Amino acid sequence: MKKITSLVLLFLCITAVAQENENKQSNITVSPYYLFSEPSHYGLSFELNYGNMYGTGGSSSILQVAYGTMTYEVGGYESNGDGYVIELGSRGYFNKKDSGVYSQNTLAYGNIKFEEVEGGVTYKGTYSYFSFFSPTVGYKFKFGENFSVDPSVGVQWVIQMDGSGFIDNKNVDEWAGRFGIKVGYTF
Repeated sequence: MKKITSLVLLFLCITAVAQENENKQSNITVSPYYLFSEPSHYGLSFELNYGNMYGTGGSSSILQVAYGTMTYEVGGYESNGDGYVIELGSRGYFNKKDSGVYSQNTLAYGNIKFEEVEGGVTYKGTYSYFSFFSPTVGYKFKFGENFSVDPSVGVQWVIQMDGSGFIDNKNVDEWAGRFGIKVGYTF
């Protein structure tokens, strides 16, 4: 809980700094999103756009909070787990202040818990990871002033924490492809 609170406070500080600068017009986009990856994400994305920073393109801060699901497979055995994923990062638009082609990178932390009962035996475990390298490219389509659709593709490299219970990180790849979609509303 402390990590979530710290990330939210950091995002709010970034928001306050952006609003102090009169030369930049800030706006925020809230988007439910789905990210097909390992683990998969179902969550909310908050994008604070600062506008045109250097004359062309735009810059944004990203906070994503999601419910994560993952399938753990080893030796023909399969278990499904769920937990949470938090990502904080930045996005840069190439041509417009808040739409079009962009590149993005986020810091991420995920914690997925597993619990299966098989033959009267309960198997529990936890998979945790941290990532600072998750480059993503996408295109944000704007419909009118407020609505957007944002498909993206990328890759993520994770630093895996020691697994607990029956989870062994040797059976989880450190690289994961990422394919996502967001549907947003800008305030």
